[in-house]
Amino acid sequence: SSPPGAERGFCSHCGSMMFFRSERWPNELHLARALFTGPVDREPQGHVFWGDHVEWAAVDPADGLPRKDAV
Repeated sequence: SSPPGAERGFCSHCGSMMFFRSERWPNELHLARALFTGPVDREPQGHVFWGDHVEWAAVDPADGLPRKDAV
């Protein structure tokens, strides 16, 4: 389920969450980049839920992208 004013999209094959959008972050569409194995039409613009990321996730600390927490 999604909170009021928000929407999640899921893969019809495996059920993985693919995207999230919310009135809280207008004009943003949050995509799970790790689910795409090939090229995409744009580069990531930030890391969301950064405070909850797993330590083993390989994220270049010098990528210069903003890191947003869930709250």
